[in-house]
Amino acid sequence: MSFRFLQLAVSAAALSVLASGGVAGAIRQTFDTAPGQHYEVLVDMAGNPYGGDNTLIKTLEVSLFGATTMYGSPSDYPALAQFTFDVSGQSGTDLGWTGKSLQFLADDSSTVLRFRSLTTSNGVSGLPWYGPTLDNVRVNPVPAPATLPLLATAFGVAIGWRRSGKKSAPDENGDKS
Repeated sequence: MSFRFLQLAVSAAALSVLASGGVAGAIRQTFDTAPGQHYEVLVDMAGNPYGGDNTLIKTLEVSLFGATTMYGSPSDYPALAQFTFDVSGQSGTDLGWTGKSLQFLADDSSTVLRFRSLTTSNGVSGLPWYGPTLDNVRVNPVPAPATLPLLATAFGVAIGWRRSGKKSAPDENGDKS
């Protein structure tokens, strides 16, 4: 077994993950979720800039098992998104980390989040080493918008007023409805 170490700048942590290392790689994590709760996945993405012109665009697939995204993937299939990053003009000391995000609705009490490199070598030997990198992965619950409780309150008041039996004001003919 051999290891290849690269001097690449990190985004927020002491270590970042290079999603390709000889072959396109993947990393996953299972975490607790509440069914029906909306969440947002946040990740900093960059790419290994040393691959030359054959792999300027790095592609990272995001899969969520046990969740539904805005694309409506059913829970028995992974919810998918693809993040891309262009390494043009970047260097190992300044990768140009960019924030990416994806929202999902939890369908189960646990969700599996997987990141997988889709960057290929384009036929050039050894280039899978030069794939996407990720750092600073977070999953946060998304609170209900502040206007929803107000809307629900207004709706409840309107229904209560109609049910209270109050008569409306007379119309132009003096009739009450």
